[in-house]
Amino acid sequence: MPTETDLTPYRIEIPPPALADLSDRLRRARFDDVGRSHVQGLVDYWRDGYDWRAR
Repeated sequence: MPTETDLTPYRIEIPPPALADLSDRLRRARFDDVGRSHVQGLVDYWRDGYDWRAR
């Protein structure tokens, strides 16, 4: 019998239109000069480097 500390694998299903919307929002993101390079790097990674479908 599973306990409350047991891990249960699951798969996250994100509909393609939601991923397309996220990509569009990340593409349109604007930043001020404070922390620009760090935040811009994260957005670039989420938009172009992270494989949302593989996760």
